[in-house]
Amino acid sequence: MPIGIDIEQIKPIDLDIAERFFTSEEIRDLKQRPSGNQIGYFYEVWMLKESYIKATGMGLYCDLKSFSIKAGDDGISVQIKGCLHQPFYFRQYHIEDGYKLSVCASVNSFPGTVTMLTVETMTGYLDQS
Repeated sequence: MPIGIDIEQIKPIDLDIAERFFTSEEIRDLKQRPSGNQIGYFYEVWMLKESYIKATGMGLYCDLKSFSIKAGDDGISVQIKGCLHQPFYFRQYHIEDGYKLSVCASVNSFPGTVTMLTVETMTGYLDQS
């Protein structure tokens, strides 16, 4: 099952970077948001695009301007235009203060929450197997 994940720290950023990586439609959607919501929307679209190219296996071979994503107001519905060859589904999670996680998969089955594991927990789990 193809899956792509992107985790980002949500922090102030120069939104002019969108000109380099977003389609004109995505830039228009971004600029139409209230100024207080633009940073959050930038990261939503960025993370959805990143998780998508990871799930498809295209990675950096896929120009981020070659497809467009429109995140819904509910944070879950996503529309993709361009380079989509099979259905993909998305889910975004708030994982802790200042961090979000986007997941893209070929099946529409996501957990309700994300479980955070420490390195110590994971090491102990591996030692038990």
